[in-house]
Amino acid sequence: MALEAQSASLASENSTRASRAAIKSALDRMTVAVDKFAHRDSSNEYNEADIDFHGALALAIGNQMLALLLTGLGDSLRASFKESFEGRVARGHSLEETLQRHVVVYERVVHRDRRGAAAAMRATLRESKRDLLANLSHSYAANPRISNSAGVTMSWHRCFVSTPKELCHFAR
Repeated sequence: MALEAQSASLASENSTRASRAAIKSALDRMTVAVDKFAHRDSSNEYNEADIDFHGALALAIGNQMLALLLTGLGDSLRASFKESFEGRVARGHSLEETLQRHVVVYERVVHRDRRGAAAAMRATLRESKRDLLANLSHSYAANPRISNSAGVTMSWHRCFVSTPKELCHFAR
């Protein structure tokens, strides 16, 4: 969370017209995906644009290493964003709300508001965390037993806190 908030803060200070245009382009694609969502599931399109949004923030501060890291984490981010989306639905929230949090981040960057950009990003990530936890809780309600990669059955919370998520499996 600190890294993303720092990226937003530094982007508000160091971004160029071109880097802000790249952030805006990703945000526009997120908006299109939200508009399409009323007619069909466009969550994958939204998630791809969201990944690009965060990558554009990293590039806006000139941090090519962070941008490469985000590219390398693409599959993990896609899986996480999918889980977050399912949690958002379970909580009764919409893509529009998530989009609006990203709009605030972008506006704070454009207005060169370091503190506001960082605060907006932290708020966005807190909601994503709540979405992920809601999805885990929903999954747990369907099947309360989880095993780790060694086959040890444990509580869902303990597994997901102590083990990388991809190594936790719902027991059958």
